[in-house]
Parts: sequence; structure tokens; C-alpha cells
Amino acid sequence: ATLRSPHLAAPLATGETNGTLWVFREQIEAEPLSVLLAQRGALRGNEGLRVARDLAIALDELHRGGLLHRDLKPGHVLIKRAEDGSSTALLVDAGVAGPLELAERRPSQPPLCGTASYMSPEQVQGELVSFRSDLYGLGCLLFEILTGAPPFQERSEDALLRAHVDQPAPGSPSGLPASVAEVLQALLSKSPDDRPFSAQKLRRTLEPLVEAQPQPESQDAS
Repeated sequence: ATLRSPHLAAPLATGETNGTLWVFREQIEAEPLSVLLAQRGALRGNEGLRVARDLAIALDELHRGGLLHRDLKPGHVLIKRAEDGSSTALLVDAGVAGPLELAERRPSQPPLCGTASYMSPEQVQGELVSFRSDLYGLGCLLFEILTGAPPFQERSEDALLRAHVDQPAPGSPSGLPASVAEVLQALLSKSPDDRPFSAQKLRRTLEPLVEAQPQPESQDAS
């Protein structure tokens, strides 16, 4: 499928050389979200919600093409700033995306590709992975955007993976509007059935919340 979205940096080509996967895409003048969070911590005002809204748009395009991203994390998000100071979030490295029909596997198989801090409970347990698994990853990412840290911070990878399965989702940050907290907790639901039905529905839910939150103060370029 041809992927077309202003919030999705689709690869021009992908391949494998000597057992190493590679992705080729056009050069994008933008800042990784991981760098932005390391420098500034939690994003202020509606900036974090705008990032989540943009990523929901990108995921909707992927999912409509029958693909799962499977590895949402700050390092796979670029923040592109315009001359007027506005910003756009782009989801990159969709080259790791896989067809939905290949997402079901047996529990004896190793975990699907992904990053432990953002993997859904069903992905950890070797159960059927769906579009809503990407939404759980987006929930973990949104939690980090709003607080400066992922929802679970165990010392070992095994403990971190088990936390996604066994531990309740952390409470929403203090001061977060109830409507935003409700969306965040829904995204972090252990059961896929309790998460938003689709990325498109999530985008429609986030749109009015973005408009309702104050714009962040402009940041001086560094």
C-alpha cells in the first residue's frame, strides 16, 4: 500500500544486508522527540496533545494500509518546526511495520520487535497483536510526553515487560484535565477491548482537547 500522510515519514526503501535490517528515507530537518524530552522534560500546554494527535493520524494511515508500526517510542518521532513557530510530529521507521495477518504468533516464540518500555501486554504474552496494540504504545509515549518518563521504570527488561502485564497503569499526572486523563488511561488499558476502537477515533477524540488546551510558550532556539 502507498502510505501518504504529512505525519508519516514512510521509507523509500527497506532491506536486509548480512542479517542487518536497514531503512532508507529522505533526509528530514527535524528534532527527535527523544532529544526534546531529554532537554526539556514534559511538554507543556497542548504541545504534547498535538504530538499525540499527529501520531494518531500517522497510525490511522498505517492501519488503513493493513500495517502495524509495532515500535512506537520517542526515538521514532521527529518534531518538525515551521518558520511561524508551529510544529508537526512525524512518525518514522515505519519500515519495522508488519502486516496484521502476520502479527499472530505462538507464546513459545520470542517477542515481536519493539521496545520494552512501550510494548503492549498482549505483545509481551505472545497473544494476538492488533491495531490497538499500537495505541497502547502511543499511550505509553503520551504518558512520557506529559510526565517526562515512561509509565513503568523497572530495572531489568524482564521486570519491565512483566509490569505491562501485571501492574496497574500509573495514575495520571496531577493537574491534567479530566478529559485528557480519561484518554490516557483508556490507552493504557491492559485489555485491547478497553482501548479506543481505532487510531481514527482517537484522533477525533484528541482534536477538541488540543483546541481546549493553552498554546505553549515559544521556546528559544538553542
